[in-house]
Amino acid sequence: MSNIVIAVGLSESNSILNEAVIFPENIKMMYALDSSKEMYESNHAKFRKYKNIKIFNQCISDNSSEGIKLKDFIIEHDIPKIDNIIINTDGNELEIFKTLEDKISLVENGSIKCSPRENPKFPNQASYEDSVAFLHSQNFNVHSLSNIPEGEWTLFFSRVINENTELT
Repeated sequence: MSNIVIAVGLSESNSILNEAVIFPENIKMMYALDSSKEMYESNHAKFRKYKNIKIFNQCISDNSSEGIKLKDFIIEHDIPKIDNIIINTDGNELEIFKTLEDKISLVENGSIKCSPRENPKFPNQASYEDSVAFLHSQNFNVHSLSNIPEGEWTLFFSRVINENTELT
């Protein structure tokens, strides 16, 4: 069950928006962000009547002149935890995930895209090795991946729970 979900990049997360509608008991609150005004307007019109979905025309970036860090978005919206984070931004997924900074500890599960090799379609996309190394350094375990025909992989990860971790 995912109580709080953040989806960055709405082209991929439309199915999760539909899941929030169909199974509202599974998704207490969905925060969906996209930098594309067209994508925002299309989805906002479709989903604005649902109280458990909030859609933002927001650019996530580590450069304040281009957008806002995920950390700042979390603080601004007083998000206490993130049960699932989905990032599909056509090439900057790992860098966007890193903008959580110390708020990365709020994340339990998620998925990000990466490249198994250099991908001219997404030149800024992190490699599989770099993505996995960063996730491991933040106490996440990569438990599966899916291959996408465009030469991308989706990494699915979960926070590692050890005997010293307090469950809430």
